[in-house]
Amino acid sequence: MILDKIENASLYYPLHARFQKAFEFLKKRDLEKYEVGRYDIDGDNIFALISEPCGKGKENADLEFHEKYIDIQVCLKGTDCIGWKDKSDCLKIKKEFDSDKDTGFFSDKPQTWIYLSDRIFAIFFPHDAHAPLATQEELRKVVIKVRKES
Repeated sequence: MILDKIENASLYYPLHARFQKAFEFLKKRDLEKYEVGRYDIDGDNIFALISEPCGKGKENADLEFHEKYIDIQVCLKGTDCIGWKDKSDCLKIKKEFDSDKDTGFFSDKPQTWIYLSDRIFAIFFPHDAHAPLATQEELRKVVIKVRKES
């Protein structure tokens, strides 16, 4: 997992061939005006999901994991609290991995919590189990899905 400011995004371009294109989308200043929905950046290789969810609190936020995609998450409004635990340390499967949705869930508790506010991003790799929406706030978020294979 990586946590940093959008201004420092270029430091992470060498980590994946698709990161530069993903972060260029995030750096647009008008994302607050985009409608809720999916935005293709490079087809199924890179796409953005803009949502306005309501947080469900730490006690109701499940650790999720992905195998095909890396998540880059940014809050445009509000502050999200996200739990984290290394996937290899998770022992209790809550919902088996669904390859069509690229999501599975653990019932383990997060090891630590991070907070995303305006212009801060987090990158969650396939080994990072993460529990988003652990806040109690209404949010506006962008999640960029980056296909793991380059």
